[in-house]
Amino acid sequence: MTALDPKVIAKAFEAELARQSVLDFGRLVYPRFDDPAHIRLIAELLEEIERGERRRLGISVPVRHGKSVIGSQLFPAWYIGRHPDRNVILASHSEELAVRNSRVAKHLVEDERCPFG
Repeated sequence: MTALDPKVIAKAFEAELARQSVLDFGRLVYPRFDDPAHIRLIAELLEEIERGERRRLGISVPVRHGKSVIGSQLFPAWYIGRHPDRNVILASHSEELAVRNSRVAKHLVEDERCPFG
């Protein structure tokens, strides 16, 4: 019998957590990802959307408080990972911001750390 490498086990465990939780996905793809209380609440509400328990969500927090990272980068990438047969539309107040966030989300899905696929 061959002993399993603890690093391999830990990496597989992290990947499984990231497939189940948008916050764990954030921690996996952004090693310095921080999740203060308001980000944990937003993530919980976004996961309700993913599960079909909520249809709409408006997020209003001050500038530079992580709403674009969680809502327009991490969540779309995580959602597409969980539902590759579905589409996501990213919209913003400016074309530049919408393009930037959609490119980041796309790169997260294509990243080698991404636990999907």
